[in-house]
Amino acid sequence: MMDLSEAIKSRRTCRAFTSKPVSEGLINEVLQLASRAPS
Repeated sequence: MMDLSEAIKSRRTCRAFTSKPVSEGLINEVLQLASRAPS
């Protein structure tokens, strides 16, 4: 399984979603990584 940073860097599109809840820690990590993305 690829880690979060690699998933973001690969820029794949996902159109299938699950009802599995997302932890607050994961949301914070995604937001921190997104803040470093070029505009």
